[in-house]
Order: sequence, then C-alpha cells, then structure tokens
Amino acid sequence: MNRKLSKLNCRVVIRLLAVLASAAALNLAWATRAQGAGNVEVSEEDGVLIITGDDSDNNIIVQEGGLVTGRAGTTINGNGRFEPFDVIHDINIKMKGGDDFVRVDAGPGTTVFRSKGEG
Repeated sequence: MNRKLSKLNCRVVIRLLAVLASAAALNLAWATRAQGAGNVEVSEEDGVLIITGDDSDNNIIVQEGGLVTGRAGTTINGNGRFEPFDVIHDINIKMKGGDDFVRVDAGPGTTVFRSKGEG
C-alpha cells in the first residue's frame, strides 16, 4: 500500500512541476513581448539626431555616433535601426507616452542630461 501511495505522490509532483514549468515559460514569453513595441521616428538635422517615440512602450539603444536600434519589438522608422549620414553633435529625445526604455551608450567625455517631462 505504501509503494502505491508513494508512486501516486511522485506522479502528482511530476505533473505539478510540469504545469509550473509551462506557466513560467508562458509568463516569460509574455513579459518579453510586453517590454517594448511601437515605432520610433528618427531623423537628423544639421548634426542633431531627433528621436521621437509614440504612445507605445518603446525600447531603444542610442550608440556613439548616432546609431539607433530598436529592441523588444520596437521599430525605428518602420525598420530595425537608423544610421545617420553626418556627424552627430547633439541628440534630442522625446519618447512621448508609454513605459519607455532608452539606453544611451555614449563615448568617454560625453555628458548626458535627463529631463523627465510628460509622457
């Protein structure tokens, strides 16, 4: 009787672990997708990189030289990235609404100012 009971307990535990693993995988997949989306418009004008988000949860990286890359489903001008044609000496970022993430990978000696406005 004890052997039957222990085999039953083992099966229950294995099934429970399988259900928990499936739920965790589903939650991770959903969380990754929810971290970013939408489209960010990027342009350059007289050496100034102009970045404008939308009302979605945008996720971008701005690298030294002005390369802008979308992450987690965020597109840049409808594509995956933007590379400027000219030398960039200033960057203007307005992300608007949403829960946005912006990473700035600036070179040595670069000063980054952050102003949290509306949106």
